[in-house]
Amino acid sequence: MTDLRYDIVFNGQIREGFSVDEAARALSKRTAGSEERIRKALTKQHHVFKHDVAEGDTDRYVQQLFAAGVIVDAVLVTESTTSPTDLSSSSADGSGGISDTKDDSGPRDQPQKMYFQFHGNGAEYFKIWIVNICLSIVTLGIYSAWAKVRNKRYFYGNTTLDGSSFEYLASPITILKGRIVAIIVFGSYAAVNHFYPIVGSVLALAFMILMPWVMVRSFAFNAFYSAYRGVRFRFNGTYGGALAAFVGYPILAAFTLGLLAPLAYKKQVYFFAGNHEFGQSRFEVDASTRDFFIAFITGFCASLVAALVAWIIGWVIGVAGLLAALTFYLCTFVFFAVLLTNLVFNNLTLALNQFTGEYELKSYAVLFITNTLGVICTLGLFIPFAKVRAAKYKAEHTGFIAGTNMDEFIAARQESSRAMGEELAEVFDWDFGI
Repeated sequence: MTDLRYDIVFNGQIREGFSVDEAARALSKRTAGSEERIRKALTKQHHVFKHDVAEGDTDRYVQQLFAAGVIVDAVLVTESTTSPTDLSSSSADGSGGISDTKDDSGPRDQPQKMYFQFHGNGAEYFKIWIVNICLSIVTLGIYSAWAKVRNKRYFYGNTTLDGSSFEYLASPITILKGRIVAIIVFGSYAAVNHFYPIVGSVLALAFMILMPWVMVRSFAFNAFYSAYRGVRFRFNGTYGGALAAFVGYPILAAFTLGLLAPLAYKKQVYFFAGNHEFGQSRFEVDASTRDFFIAFITGFCASLVAALVAWIIGWVIGVAGLLAALTFYLCTFVFFAVLLTNLVFNNLTLALNQFTGEYELKSYAVLFITNTLGVICTLGLFIPFAKVRAAKYKAEHTGFIAGTNMDEFIAARQESSRAMGEELAEVFDWDFGI
């Protein structure tokens, strides 16, 4: 059988949202090539990045370039005179979509961009929400485990990607067992703290050290009982990783008066997202510490400017302090939500597939303000409508670039998921219900 060989060919196409400089910078980080040399190659309308690549290695090069913002084709080797830019020294496994052509007859499937969709509506969810509250009160909280399952199944079942919805598979009984344990533990702590405050202070420190383990347990439970097209998610974070991300780095940020808050947030994002898997494919985040610092500084400065403008306006009408405080709170929440959500999703990948975050300041601010006013003006009755509106916005502004055929991708994960399913099923037999 003939061993087919391919050239990795660039035809001047840069991914939407990337500039030549950004693509060159990103690709330079992933390879041993100099940024200047790569930038020069990207200014050409035709360039061969790699000659004579074995068929089994083409995807690695194509996806690496795509993740950096460069769209290339894998073309069956013919006579070529262009000098390649060698990427063979790259140690990155890359991620992102693929624009891949492996024969002269035409291209294979191009990367397909799709959006999540949420099909629920506020009136429908209101009925579930109000029944959950009433039954939880009547049963002194026992029904809250069933309420959690009903809520999650409603939002999972109404969230779709590529025509298929997500599933929440947990049983209320498993959640109830965890909640009973949690109530006993925290109830005992409250009693001890009331009668023996010194012992309570020691226990509070112990709880702070124990909390990362509880978080890991909860993340693992929720992941295992979440599925898409029959494939379960997994969470492989460790206690040590959670302790560092959610206790160590926040303490460090506090001691530096918040200067290291972006680093602490990055560690938490990397721990949570980077330890999740779909089937046996791991999610990866590729944002740098510099990216998080830029987002934090941008959001904070924008909030200060907005608060200053509000203070000046308020000074004229006599409510400067209140107006400035409210504006600062509103802008801080909106700016950080938009900047950080987009930062994380635009750097999140799953195997050859890439996510995109497309939150917008104006539309998200309108959503946040109207939801807040709706909840306040209705004394909380608007909460289910606000949750549905938020879920719909998140779905419509989160993209998924499928770098491979979705049916083939899911089929491969179904095989690995079946192999591990029965083995892990008994491990997650109860949950703290966080």
